Amino acid sequence: MFNRFQHSLAIIFSLMAMGASAADIDMEKLQQEIPAAKDESISVICERCNSDFKISEHKILLDGLSSRKYVRQMQIALYMQDIVHQTASKAHFDNCDFSGAIAYIAQLKAELDEHAEAATILLMAKKPLLVNLELNLAFLSLGQALHGIQDFYAHTNYVEINIDDASALSDFKVVKTWGNQAEENVKKWQEAGLTSGYVSWGTPKKCTAPYETHGEMAKDSKETDRGKKAISKFGNVTHFEVAQRLAKDASRQFILDVFAEWPILNAVSQGTIKLDVLVDGRATVLR
Repeated sequence: MFNRFQHSLAIIFSLMAMGASAADIDMEKLQQEIPAAKDESISVICERCNSDFKISEHKILLDGLSSRKYVRQMQIALYMQDIVHQTASKAHFDNCDFSGAIAYIAQLKAELDEHAEAATILLMAKKPLLVNLELNLAFLSLGQALHGIQDFYAHTNYVEINIDDASALSDFKVVKTWGNQAEENVKKWQEAGLTSGYVSWGTPKKCTAPYETHGEMAKDSKETDRGKKAISKFGNVTHFEVAQRLAKDASRQFILDVFAEWPILNAVSQGTIKLDVLVDGRATVLR
C-alpha cells in the first residue's frame, strides 16, 4: 500500500508540473482510464547502453527500483499531453508551429537530462525515495517528448509529400526532430512543402492559406479520412500504417539515444520499453 501511495503521489506531482492543478486530478480514475500498452505496442531494446552500470555497490538499490512503474509513467505522460496541453500547437506539431515544436522537444529533453542526472547523483548518495521521484519526472519528460516526436508523422503532410519520390516503403525515412540538427532537418522539409493541419482551438497559428485542417490531414488512426486512405503504389498500405511505422522508428531512435546517454533509465526499465504510438485523445476531458 505504501509503495502504491508513493507512486500515486509522484504521478500527481508530475502532472502538476505539466500544468494541471491537484483539484483537476482524480488518480483512481486516471489509473483506470489510461490504457496499458496494446498489442501493436513496440519493444525498444537498448543495445547501445552501458551494460556495466549495475555492476557496482548500487546494484541492490537499483534492483529494488527496477519496475514497470517508470514505463507506466511514460505511458501516462504520452496520453496526458492531449489533455493538459491540448491547445498548445507546439506539443503536437499543429498549426505549422514547427519552430515551437522543435524548441519544446528540446526543452523536454533538457528537463529529462536534469532529472536523470539528479537521479544518478542521488543513487550514488543512496537516497532511494528521491531517486524514485527524479526517475518518475525523467520518464514523464520522456513520454511528453515522444508524443510530439510521433505527432510529426500523424499531423503533418510528411508522408504525403514523400509518396511520389518513394519507390519502396523503406524510402520513407525518420526525421530527427530532436538533437542539434533538429531545426535544420525540419526546415529542409518545410522548403519541400511540409505543412501541418490547422487546429482552430490551438495556438499559435502559423499556417498560411490555403491550408488543410487537422481533421483533413490527421493520420492518428486508421479511422480518419486521411489515415484510411490507401497508397496504391505500395500495395494499398494506408497513410496511417506508414505514419505509424515512422512514429515507431522515431520513438525507438529517440529512446535509444536517451538510454545510451543515461544508463540509469535503461537499468530501471530493464532494457525494454513498450509504448503506444499515434495517440490523439483530445476529445477526452480530465475530470
